[in-house]
Amino acid sequence: MKDLADLLEKKATGELTPAGEKALQDWANKDPLFKSLIERIDNEELFLKDLKEFQDISTKPLSEDHRLWDAIRRDDNTRKNRFRYSWIAVVAAILVCFIYFSPYFLVFRDKQIFQTAPLADTRKDILPGRDIAFITLSNGNRLTLDDMAVGAEVTANDLHIRKDQDGSLICETQENGGDQRGMLLNHVIETPLSGQYKITLTDGTRVWLNAGSRLSFPSRFKGDERSVILEGEAFFDVRRMPEKPFKIAVKQQLVTVLGTSFNINAYPNEPNVKTTLVEGSLKVAAGNQSKIIKPGQQLLVSNGLQMSVHSTIVEDEIAWKLGYFSFRSDNSMVVLRQLERWYNIHIVMSEAVKKELKLIGKIDRKASLDQVIRMFRTSNIDCKLQGHTLILDI
Repeated sequence: MKDLADLLEKKATGELTPAGEKALQDWANKDPLFKSLIERIDNEELFLKDLKEFQDISTKPLSEDHRLWDAIRRDDNTRKNRFRYSWIAVVAAILVCFIYFSPYFLVFRDKQIFQTAPLADTRKDILPGRDIAFITLSNGNRLTLDDMAVGAEVTANDLHIRKDQDGSLICETQENGGDQRGMLLNHVIETPLSGQYKITLTDGTRVWLNAGSRLSFPSRFKGDERSVILEGEAFFDVRRMPEKPFKIAVKQQLVTVLGTSFNINAYPNEPNVKTTLVEGSLKVAAGNQSKIIKPGQQLLVSNGLQMSVHSTIVEDEIAWKLGYFSFRSDNSMVVLRQLERWYNIHIVMSEAVKKELKLIGKIDRKASLDQVIRMFRTSNIDCKLQGHTLILDI
């Protein structure tokens, strides 16, 4: 049958032949979801509404941090023209927008659109990650934070921690505590695979830790700087203190900020350390090099300490913090690694899948793995779950 995407393009432009119309109608008779889509293309008002929603979809706030989203919308101008290339892009926009509000996720590969394949069997589902973390205090005590009741408080030497109403951790300096020798006492908060957590440090800086991450921080920031150590990925909203810069040691580089919002991705299995700036400014130093980046830019540092700066789609880089996974055709492998960490699974792909897999759209991080598998099957990809290993093939 003639390529379905071409038929949709011709229908949108009014160039569809009677034979093509019949082909689309036959398809619609087989799939109620597709039938609803055709009706939306026929309705000019809905057609334009869907296109506008798709252009705005990436800037729709999914968290309470509206200030952050305002900064993204001001600084990222390239996105506004991203879907003005051709009518096939318009059709793709309608499809993705329509599916975004349905139980399914649309996957494109070589302009083919496939029906959802039914699950072959029912097995125990793997649930998504959740707010869970462990903190090891300077006195050696290790606490499971999700086991703490809201309002619960713990003091260790000169650090006082409290679980806030939203489930996050608030850190405060205990003025009468601390090491009598004046030594700097460090604490470590870490999220397991399938975990995430928000912590507010003693200076008021807020940190969101992604799955499989670790942050080492002091009870109090002494001297003329504030220093922490990061492994994995975190989003920082640093309290502005011009006289006391905030410094993050991550792998073989040092990130210095005064007050800003940014994301750092430094997982061991990623080829580069990625620092993405949302607002403010920051300097990244690696080896004998250093660069300053602006909002909307991303700095990459390779294992060989080579540095490069480029513009990026900020909301894609911080999608995890906002509650979803964002797929673009050029970042599919990156997001698959995110899925591995979030669901604590291992994804094995055939060479055909690696070559042809192209994903466009979004997945709510609250979706179960079973729902994610259904989404993959819309692309006619065979999915087999064996324990915690997901095998993808064509």
